[in-house]
Amino acid sequence: MHRHPTLVDGTVAAVLLVVGLLVASHGPGGTWSARLLVVAEVVPITWRRRSPRVVFAITGAATFAALAASQVHSIAPLGSLIALYTVATRCERRWSIGAGLVSWAGVMVALFVENRPESFRLQTVVAPLAVITATWLIGDNLRVRRAYVAQLEERAARTEAEQEEETRRAADRERARIARELHDVVAHHVSVIAVQAGAARMVAENRPAASEDGPNGSDNMLASIEVTARQALSELRRLLGVLRKEGDQVDHAPQPGLGQLDSLVDQVRVAGVPVEVTVSGPGPASLPPGVDLTAYRIVQEALTNVLKHGGGAATRVTMHVDGSGVDLAVVDSGPGVPASLGHGPEQPPPPSGGHGIAGMRERVAIFGGQLSAGRLLGGGYEVRAHIPCDRERA
Repeated sequence: MHRHPTLVDGTVAAVLLVVGLLVASHGPGGTWSARLLVVAEVVPITWRRRSPRVVFAITGAATFAALAASQVHSIAPLGSLIALYTVATRCERRWSIGAGLVSWAGVMVALFVENRPESFRLQTVVAPLAVITATWLIGDNLRVRRAYVAQLEERAARTEAEQEEETRRAADRERARIARELHDVVAHHVSVIAVQAGAARMVAENRPAASEDGPNGSDNMLASIEVTARQALSELRRLLGVLRKEGDQVDHAPQPGLGQLDSLVDQVRVAGVPVEVTVSGPGPASLPPGVDLTAYRIVQEALTNVLKHGGGAATRVTMHVDGSGVDLAVVDSGPGVPASLGHGPEQPPPPSGGHGIAGMRERVAIFGGQLSAGRLLGGGYEVRAHIPCDRERA
């Protein structure tokens, strides 16, 4: 349970006040002035965190008066030591050094006045000066430590914010890249629609009935479909121009798919990674182009990660492709994790500075699929994805 600092300080002050007043009342020479000095030494520390220098001045003056008048009772002088400690922990070093020097001088002068020059001994000031020095050193050390911790926390917060911003920018770049790729797929289908609608309209116009009676309703619908498709294709090209940044190279090659999986695997094998591929089901021909492209990109990114981080470990690609979607897994036999760290998919990938996993998640999320990636217990890394083939969404 968290307690308010002022309440804690007030409780400490109350305890010191009660003890100090009891001793001042029953001790030798207990007068009202002694009791007032106890109050002045103790009560102000209730507000030591709010006004450390003011509290130090009040308690220090009261302690000096008590020492000079030989009216030091019990633990009341602890109030001035607590005030000095607070100045050392909360104020700049020039203020804390000044407070320490004032405390030294005050103790020496007060003891000199109390004992008179003829009876003053150096031994009488050694203990008070040692206590003052120790109090100041503890407070100053705590202030330095707090400043260091605050600096570390600020640096960690700044680094975390920078990482979040970089992750956001990377996600935006990946989404733009995915959008550019899907643009080619959609533009192809829209082009097909426009061409087929135009061909159907021309066939309909060349019918004998069309030349005698003029175009009918179906001819007008085909013409409207053709115009709409060509307008949509124009807008898609304009959208691609917005997504493409200045300096991006235009890739005129068709978007890849699982039909090029053998070529991809051969390239990885040439790079030194033994890859085994197992594909079951009807095959890529049953997939919409968007799902086909996404599955290919996931396998491509997973194999690239094996090249970068897997040390050329043997890799197995298993895939089941049918009309309902794609289930694929890419598993390598690279370094694993100790058994004490838990099981694979729950283990996060090591930080590499890249965003391959995030990009794969973005691609799968477009189709409402699922992707998991992580180290496996006993060795290896696994990427597993399910991409549903929702005909309406696709």
